[in-house]
Amino acid sequence: MFSSDDNPDVFCSAWIGSITASEMLEAYENFFKGSLWQKRSLEFADYSEADLSQIKVPDLQKLCNIVAKFYQENGVSQARCASWIPREINRSLMEIYDFLSKQSPEVTRVFTNKGAAMAWLCSADLRTAAEFELNQGVV
Repeated sequence: MFSSDDNPDVFCSAWIGSITASEMLEAYENFFKGSLWQKRSLEFADYSEADLSQIKVPDLQKLCNIVAKFYQENGVSQARCASWIPREINRSLMEIYDFLSKQSPEVTRVFTNKGAAMAWLCSADLRTAAEFELNQGVV
């Protein structure tokens, strides 16, 4: 589910199939307790093959609280998460997470285009995903 690439600051999460709230919350809690995290503050979240229909807004609030608390306790002042979600139904849900995370050290954006998601993640740009994708010419 979680992996790292050649960039020492980036970790990737790949979600496949139907995901429950308890699975998602447990996965993040375990990830943050493990050695893979190692102060990585950039996440590329791949939801392209996920079904998030079982996740509800209160579950997203719990996840946001877990992530914010973890980053704050570990001295991370800003983290970034680029979520690649080509399917509309999942995208709407994660846009709610984007809104809920406004008070967190994590800046989250939801993208329909994988290339734009990676470009934003590795940039210093804080525009919305739609603005960034439009500027990249992918909308």
